[in-house]
Parts: sequence; C-alpha cells; structure tokens
Amino acid sequence: MKKFIEFGLVRLINAYTGKALYRDDKVTIPAGTIGTAVEVFWDGKGADVEFCTQEPKESETGELLDGGDWVFVTLTPDLVEAAN
Repeated sequence: MKKFIEFGLVRLINAYTGKALYRDDKVTIPAGTIGTAVEVFWDGKGADVEFCTQEPKESETGELLDGGDWVFVTLTPDLVEAAN
C-alpha cells in the first residue's frame, strides 16, 4: 500500500506487537486483522489505525455487557494492505 486514505479499511500483513495510543500496556494484533485509518498524516505516509481486538458482547435482550477491546496504533503503509 502506498498511501493511507482517511477512513479506509486496511488489513495487517504481519502481527503487530508494540505500543498503542492511549494505553500503557503492550498490545498484540494478529496478522489479517482489519482496521480503519481514522487519522491520516505525513501526506498519507502515516496513520492512526483503529482495530477491534475483541468484539463487544451483548445479552440475549440486546443489552451491552462488554464494550469490546479497541486499540489505536500508528502505522506506516508498508505494514498493511487495502482491505476493501
């Protein structure tokens, strides 16, 4: 992928382990995980990408039990491919 497009879907080529935005712990995101480029900078050569690493859970009545696990990481285009 040459450049990010804002709100474009991307897929991780390899697993990512490292720092995430807004978190103190190290995160691991599996290869193949699809995310959204929510903020693009450096003329498309960098982006903050949002990944859902654990789906939200609902009760049988539709009540939200767990909001899931959302991770934001800063990536360069060589780490992802277009997912759409």
